[in-house]
Amino acid sequence: MTGRAFPAEPIADRLNKFLRLSAGKHQKDNVTRVFVAVAEGSSEVLGYYALNAHSVATEEFGEDSPKRAPRTGSIPALYLSMIEVDGRRQGKEHWTGFANG
Repeated sequence: MTGRAFPAEPIADRLNKFLRLSAGKHQKDNVTRVFVAVAEGSSEVLGYYALNAHSVATEEFGEDSPKRAPRTGSIPALYLSMIEVDGRRQGKEHWTGFANG
């Protein structure tokens, strides 16, 4: 076997690394929009997600193309590229909103 079945580092570590090292640069370069939830009155990160602009070529739909979809070109879409929730808080609170970081 030449490759690994799973990433070499835990998924949570990869996501934390993304938030610390890449998210700000991606946002500045208009590659991604990152939304962060923080604890009220604190800078503690409770979770975040990142969205990228995307498009889907209409040819990819084949015969399953939506009735009113254009026959050529592409359809705008959003791609959820990263998401993380603090495991200690998962399922315990209802958050009312995320701040665009």
